[in-house]
Amino acid sequence: MFALNFVDRHTYNFEEEVLPLAHAQNAAVAAMKVYGGSIDMKYDKPCASQMADSGFADHERALRYALGLPAVSLAVLGVYDEAELLQNIEWVQRYAPLAENEEADLLAQGQTLAEQWGPHYGSVE
Repeated sequence: MFALNFVDRHTYNFEEEVLPLAHAQNAAVAAMKVYGGSIDMKYDKPCASQMADSGFADHERALRYALGLPAVSLAVLGVYDEAELLQNIEWVQRYAPLAENEEADLLAQGQTLAEQWGPHYGSVE
């Protein structure tokens, strides 16, 4: 499992560093932190995703980005309640890869958010 989202691509870049290796070995990858994770998450008191906290509300596009990456076979999604679970199921059922212009726009937004978030999962060295 790797943190795979359009924001952290600009900080950690698992998409170019790790996914090609997994793909070459015919190994499946699970995408996690698709919505950026959640800062100070407590299971007894869930909170919004880091993307939502940063003003990005299109979680469906974030999910489409992660599911469209080479070697990614599934996404591990944290959900707050049954409604979020059902919403995520609906998005997966109607999944379609991002068009080239959609991906370019999303990655541009990701660059801006990455500058705000920084290396929030730890050092990149």
